[in-house]
Amino acid sequence: MKQVGILQCTGLCACFFKWIFTGFCYRVNKEKKMKGLKILLLVISLTLSSLALAAGEININTADKEMLMTGISGIGEKRAEAIVSYREANGPFNSVEDLLNVRGVGKATLDKNRENLTVSK
Repeated sequence: MKQVGILQCTGLCACFFKWIFTGFCYRVNKEKKMKGLKILLLVISLTLSSLALAAGEININTADKEMLMTGISGIGEKRAEAIVSYREANGPFNSVEDLLNVRGVGKATLDKNRENLTVSK
């Protein structure tokens, strides 16, 4: 029977623990990479959905305040509330140009967003 010295045993133990530690680190790094990948995919999907929303048509007769704020460039919370209030007080818009009757919505804002707006009832 071959005798194993203390240094050889220590070396074997060190190799074993290094092997376990390396596996553990690989698993931890893999989990971090997967978490990072999930976050990246979430950011990409949110970006693409906002671009799709921005590229789509906004029906100014049915859009709520949030949709008006996110879908129409230059329209913030106050203007979106004014559009909804005007629509509730005066009925549906007959044309996109009727937005000019809403206080605070100017020709420049309308011209910038005209292609993305619709008034279908």
